[in-house]
Amino acid sequence: MLKVSHIGLKVKDLDRSVKFYQDLIECESLKTVEDEDFKGVLLKCRDNTIELIQDPNSIRNGDGVIEHLAFKVDDIQEEIKKLKSKGVECISESIEEFEGIKLFFFRGPDGEMLEFLE
Repeated sequence: MLKVSHIGLKVKDLDRSVKFYQDLIECESLKTVEDEDFKGVLLKCRDNTIELIQDPNSIRNGDGVIEHLAFKVDDIQEEIKKLKSKGVECISESIEEFEGIKLFFFRGPDGEMLEFLE
């Protein structure tokens, strides 16, 4: 069974949402990530991690309020082989790397965005 790595939530106002999760849910900020196309914050909430993703339009690319669900895997290449052998729709064309982490995005049966990370 795969372990859930984190859940990505789209938010309209990143600062307001970070404050909400810190003050009311007692989450602590782990990391802020920002570039020209993306702004997000990883929050640690006890044993869980939430990735808040700023999206002023609330819903981006029709994926819904929950941006994605990410699963931590031991061998991302093997997991991708399984996806492809079962005809799963892949969003990523190849394994992406971000700060030493390997990422691969794909779709669930109802179009939901899912992610493997190693």
